[in-house]
Amino acid sequence: MKKNLTELLIIAFFGLIFYFNSKGWLKDKASLENTPINISELQINNNRPEKLDLTLNFEIQNPLKHNILIEKFQLKLLSQSKVLTQVDKNSLSIEVSPKAKKNINIPFSISSQEQLFQFSNLIHQTSGRAELAASGLITLISPTTHESADINYYSVIPLPVEKVALVYYR
Repeated sequence: MKKNLTELLIIAFFGLIFYFNSKGWLKDKASLENTPINISELQINNNRPEKLDLTLNFEIQNPLKHNILIEKFQLKLLSQSKVLTQVDKNSLSIEVSPKAKKNINIPFSISSQEQLFQFSNLIHQTSGRAELAASGLITLISPTTHESADINYYSVIPLPVEKVALVYYR
């Protein structure tokens, strides 16, 4: 009796895998987890003494045959392993078409005096050739199959030198 039950459970397990695979759900999950995310640039929008407004531009390529949504976005801007600022956008709904690349702009600010000092200090130490790192998590969702994937990313971002000089010398 136990042997028959075990065999039945094994058959049911492989039956479920076959069913989900035939629907494309397992493939969607694997494809979402391997979605390419490239950070193209960090723009410095303005530099008031009390606040620095920045925009992170990144490119995402949808590997699926149907639309995907970016649902959540987390960013940590790092300088020499210190967190300059952190951004959490928990209710995004940015749609990316199948087999297409999309440029996405995420605005954020550095406003604490300590963060602004670290940022200016970094620029001074590197003579305007500052590099920051962006690290975080993006949650992608397939509205068709309801699969989702959390993708961790890490990228070094070169700063635009002409804008950096303005931050340091203000």
